[in-house]
Amino acid sequence: MADVGAYAAAFKVNFKNMLAYKTDIALDLTFTILSSLIFVFVWAAVYYFSGAGTLDGFSLNGIIAYFIVLAGISEVTGWPKIINNMEEDMKEGGIARFLIRPMNYTTQLLLESLPVDIVFFTFGSLPIIVGVVAFGHLSVTPSALALFAALMVIAYLMINIIGFIIGSMAVYLTSVWGVANAVTWLFSLAGGGVVPLFFLPDNIARLLMLTPFAFMYYIPDTTLLGIMPASAALQSVMIGTLWVIAFAIMASLLWRKVKRDINSVGG
Repeated sequence: MADVGAYAAAFKVNFKNMLAYKTDIALDLTFTILSSLIFVFVWAAVYYFSGAGTLDGFSLNGIIAYFIVLAGISEVTGWPKIINNMEEDMKEGGIARFLIRPMNYTTQLLLESLPVDIVFFTFGSLPIIVGVVAFGHLSVTPSALALFAALMVIAYLMINIIGFIIGSMAVYLTSVWGVANAVTWLFSLAGGGVVPLFFLPDNIARLLMLTPFAFMYYIPDTTLLGIMPASAALQSVMIGTLWVIAFAIMASLLWRKVKRDINSVGG
């Protein structure tokens, strides 16, 4: 088994490689901001043509803050990059080579995707979130910040485990691109990425709050902005933890089957 030094060295190399692509980081940040502005303009038009200062108790400024914070969150939860790495390994037939290395394959995937996510969070998500709080003069409490951090960790783990499940399916599918796109769009649509859940009927919103969808966008967003009470956010942390465990078990069972199938055909 590979020692800790080997893992640390692999992480360091991948991190340095990611920092070399500064243009990619800048373009990704620009695209993220422009995407959020589209939703801001759409909702601004909704408020303008409705002639109301508030909708369901929420002002336009509140909606603007919601979607800009959403842009920062989506840098972490929008697309599980682990899918790309797994599909490439499966299609090129190099997966068997990775499986016989001393370093665990799932750990290798983590060491490849984590540096990318750290860079995009540091230079993408963090400036957006800090900017909203600072320029929007939002009063963010320490408890809300701690709950937001916990929810972001849960969302990150959840989306990457789901990405691992989808990536594992590359053994059986010609391409997992369509599946991945469908899943990420579903998360966005049902998780408050297009329409905030507080605009939906109460029974539908409460149901979606119990599903993994809301953990990608709505729950961490409204927790940071103080829209969701701390007690509800804490409950969401517990529910989200259960979802992470459930998806981890599902991923583990699927990966066992995938490895058996890979070994049976020689990679």
